[in-house]
Amino acid sequence: MLRDAMLCWDAALEPPSDRSTLWRALGDPTEAALLSAGARLGLDRTALDRQRPRSGGW
Repeated sequence: MLRDAMLCWDAALEPPSDRSTLWRALGDPTEAALLSAGARLGLDRTALDRQRPRSGGW
């Protein structure tokens, strides 16, 4: 369920920069938290987007 939901979210996680060791959440905090949970379970948002791209409409 989390894998499928990750495809619907607009939030993103920004990797740490040279000056920081912390990841940064971009977008809705709830979506970012669940995206983070998926990443911790080994789900790769980029790979999921490639496998199932958004259709752009209903």
